Amino acid sequence: MAEWFDDYADEEDELQIDEYDITATPNDFNVSTLFNFIESGAVRIPGFQRNFVWDQVRASKLIESLILGIPVPQLFLYEQARNRFLVIDGQQRLMSIYYFIKRRFPRKEKRVEIRAIFDREGKIPDEVLHDDEYFDDFKLKLSEKLPNQTNKFHGLNYSTLGDYKTQFDLRPIRNIIVKQNSPAGDDSSMYEVFNRLNTGGIEFGFP
Repeated sequence: MAEWFDDYADEEDELQIDEYDITATPNDFNVSTLFNFIESGAVRIPGFQRNFVWDQVRASKLIESLILGIPVPQLFLYEQARNRFLVIDGQQRLMSIYYFIKRRFPRKEKRVEIRAIFDREGKIPDEVLHDDEYFDDFKLKLSEKLPNQTNKFHGLNYSTLGDYKTQFDLRPIRNIIVKQNSPAGDDSSMYEVFNRLNTGGIEFGFP
């Protein structure tokens, strides 16, 4: 996938497509379903996406929003084949959810290596996930709501959410599934959508 993108990016100025035939279908997948998509390899991160860059504070704010039912920006997935999707926009949100449920958070200095393992294996093997050289425990890092008033979710992990765990698992997130019907034989519209969502290098997403 990365090789295709590199070739396409080099030739971008030479390519001129008159019109795409694209369908964009909204779906509301819940958190548990999205996690299972990643775990099973049905959803992958394409080679042109940057690595996971969020810290635990930012990822924790996303998790808190989902627990509380606060709306978060939609995700864009590209349907490459039946039950095979590539992330166009929303990698940081998806991987934050994945790591929270796994209860492990990737160390900054190991993220390039972790990404290579993920791309090669289609998942993160348990022996890597539980290796403290690669990951730290993921406990929510949330600021106080008021001075001297601790956020009740601060310090919790996925297994200690208690009664909030079910509502987190079932929280729906809007997904836009993009499928290129024509021209046939390439997935160039995926790059075009990605490029327009990320114009200026700013991810179109939370927060």
